[in-house]
Amino acid sequence: MLPWEHLTNTIKQLNANTTDALTSEKAKRLRSQLLGWGIALAVIGGLGTFACFAAFAMGGFQQVHSHGQSFGGGPGVPSRILVPFLLIIPFALIGSAGVLGIKLGLSIVIAGEAAKFVDKVNLRCSRCNKVVSVDDKFCTGCGEHVRPACTNCGTINEQKSSFCKSCGSKIR
Repeated sequence: MLPWEHLTNTIKQLNANTTDALTSEKAKRLRSQLLGWGIALAVIGGLGTFACFAAFAMGGFQQVHSHGQSFGGGPGVPSRILVPFLLIIPFALIGSAGVLGIKLGLSIVIAGEAAKFVDKVNLRCSRCNKVVSVDDKFCTGCGEHVRPACTNCGTINEQKSSFCKSCGSKIR
């Protein structure tokens, strides 16, 4: 199995079980490592690629103005063009690996983190449309239940839930 396949399988396993605290800690640790290495590699690759491109362009500019003469005085491709041209490939690969690391790091779901963010942005009372806090059980504007309780087992569910997250009974 290739390293990328092993990593994507690990991410799929972590994302499949986001309710377990141990899995959540592993996911946070892996996400942090992937993002850290990914950003570092993307920056190194990007800067290296840019520097090689600039050196290649300057070498080409100098080559044109020196009438095609190489360092030895004869025709040919000077090293000031060839070296940056050849180095641009590994730097581009390093940058691509960094971008892939960032992409994989961002694909890891951290239990509750995304849901908290979405709730903070979009949670409103269904009756009066007043913005309510993530922790509120009732609307402070009209008293409506923000997070409905299951009539079967009493579990507090998310605002837009149609079925109970514990027993599966219909809520509304």
